Amino acid sequence: EQTLTLGDSILLQATPPNPNASRLWESEDTTICPDCIEQVVRPLQTTTYQLTLIDEESGCSATDRITLRVDGQVEVYIPNAFSPNEDGANDVFLIYGNPERIERVEVFRVFDRWGAVLFEANEFLPNDPNFGWNGRYRGQDLNPAVFVYYAEVTLINGQRLSLSGDVTLVR
Repeated sequence: EQTLTLGDSILLQATPPNPNASRLWESEDTTICPDCIEQVVRPLQTTTYQLTLIDEESGCSATDRITLRVDGQVEVYIPNAFSPNEDGANDVFLIYGNPERIERVEVFRVFDRWGAVLFEANEFLPNDPNFGWNGRYRGQDLNPAVFVYYAEVTLINGQRLSLSGDVTLVR
């Protein structure tokens, strides 16, 4: 049994004493190669792989299993402050995360304290400043204040995360 982080891959290989032995890999993972000596797998959920080796010459067979546990914890980082003063540092409020584990950000909204939507972006990858908020509303710079955000993120395994919090705009 081994634990992988969601999005990681691992090499599985069969090393039979007789290289002519036939191999049969079995799993609920449909991407496996049933008779390959080795293969790289990237399970999206905990998966068990079973290998049966059959030595035609001796009539012997052997079976082994490995369970790959997938840790679905994905770090999504959303800052709690930003300073859109065009100095090149923290000018945009955006969602950060590993794009190999995050399929997409479904929605990202920023609200004022009365619930008005000041910014919205849909269906994009994390870490892209083109889908971040610049601290403006209707073309005007907003004064320093605390704003609320809401985001929905879909992971590569189909799991959907709902994230919310607040961010401080500093000038």
